[in-house]
Amino acid sequence: MTPHRSYIIWLVPRSGSTLLCKGLESTGIAGIPGEYFTLPTGQSLLGHHQVEDYESLKRKLWRLGTTPDGVFGIKYPMHTSRYTISPMSIIYENLINNFEATIW
Repeated sequence: MTPHRSYIIWLVPRSGSTLLCKGLESTGIAGIPGEYFTLPTGQSLLGHHQVEDYESLKRKLWRLGTTPDGVFGIKYPMHTSRYTISPMSIIYENLINNFEATIW
């Protein structure tokens, strides 16, 4: 499913983000925000998610993080941003023009 709304929870360790994400997930209508870019040491992003290319990664992450109402959520550690900004832009490229962004 291609999400029609999305959000990112930028986090720092020990900030309460897990509680927030579990609460959002439990609603069943607010996406399933997970740390989909957090990797075990030495593993690649594509290898970790067992996909061949970034288009497949996008589809897999959308499937993992989207609730039936079309809301996609992701939990994103600030300290990993320098490694994953490029893959993240691929995931969001189709969403940018589809809705108005809101920052809380």
